[in-house]
Amino acid sequence: MMQDVIQPLHGVPKRAAKACWKRWHCLSSGFLISRVMRQSSKKPGKIIRVGFIARGGLSEKGIGVYQEMQSRKEFETVILVSPVRNRITKQDGKDHFPYEKYQDAIPAASLGTDVKKWNLDYVIFFEQYPRLYSKILWASCLARSVRCCYIPYGCSGSRKIDRENAQNPFFEYMHLFFASSQAELKEHVRGRKKGRDRLRKKVFLGYPYLEHILKQQKEQSERTAQGDFVPKVTWTPRWTSSHEIGAGGSNFLRYKDDFLALARCSRTIQFGFRPHPMMFDELILRGDMKERDKKGYLKALEDAGVYIDLDSPVEAVFQNTDVLLSDYSSILLPFTAMGKPVIYCDAGVVLNSEMEAVSSHFFVADNWEEVQKCMQKLSGREFYNQTCQEIRMFANQHFAVHKGASKRITDYILCDYRRNIRNE
Repeated sequence: MMQDVIQPLHGVPKRAAKACWKRWHCLSSGFLISRVMRQSSKKPGKIIRVGFIARGGLSEKGIGVYQEMQSRKEFETVILVSPVRNRITKQDGKDHFPYEKYQDAIPAASLGTDVKKWNLDYVIFFEQYPRLYSKILWASCLARSVRCCYIPYGCSGSRKIDRENAQNPFFEYMHLFFASSQAELKEHVRGRKKGRDRLRKKVFLGYPYLEHILKQQKEQSERTAQGDFVPKVTWTPRWTSSHEIGAGGSNFLRYKDDFLALARCSRTIQFGFRPHPMMFDELILRGDMKERDKKGYLKALEDAGVYIDLDSPVEAVFQNTDVLLSDYSSILLPFTAMGKPVIYCDAGVVLNSEMEAVSSHFFVADNWEEVQKCMQKLSGREFYNQTCQEIRMFANQHFAVHKGASKRITDYILCDYRRNIRNE
């Protein structure tokens, strides 16, 4: 363990390095910030330190970039962990991060409040909402001492949402913005051309998460329908209120009773239920549900044989799902990239060019009766296999631009660092 800590300290005396280790051990932190390390950071050949912001776990959106950087001698990674904040109490909850899987993961609170002493060159965000993190990890605090980067939380698919996101003050603190598509990049370039944002770099180099999903496609393609095929349909409901724009589609409050009734009587389809992790908290905060209503509904689903998943990574849900029932969502693109069909409940959202291209392979339903017809159609083994084959062919061609995204993003950060060193 000591060797792992001492080795990156190029040119640091062994005695000083051991002192660093002792201080690190006392802080119970895997990333030491000390005067010796700050001095060594100014020496030639410095390793580039990159922090990955994480909550319950390292985002699957950035796992490719993380692994790419770990494989390179120019980089040293550290995962800065924030407890998952309770949306109702607005307090930090318990820290459930799987530290046993990542030797470089640290509770950010253990590093102190002086960000300069963290000795980081870059930090990478995967979510743009400060309220989700401890205040110490807010972009407005980190940007004073570290170059902040952003890899999108989800695949953008709406022109309206792209434009709204482009106006989010969060992006004023981003040094590098890696768009998930050309359509998203276009709106961000158009939306921010004034003031400080002129100095920010916005690029599209491919989306690492879609790159990751494409690697899983071959494995999933072998799981074709055989024998007595009983498809598993997973519902990912929308959680906006009925009075909000784009609240149609598979809105939870609109379809919850229909979904439960079908699950109780169907013998030809398996059902899964995977709401957004914050859905029930939001509904309770708005007064649309009470805690007892949530528990009662989940119990009814369980009794009907529905598989309930409240917090697993979306990728795990994809792997165990044959058909996705949803409306506008960032998960539509990666699920299609996996080569599987989507029943799309039109919510009236104006799609961007990226989502429009993919939506040509959706099964569109405007009401619950049409949803049931689509399910029945896809429950046939031959039709399901043929549909998956067509979607895979489309996905391999359309999403090919995302292959190699993690390497390109890593290369870009390396070039950005060297460019900044030359200009200093």
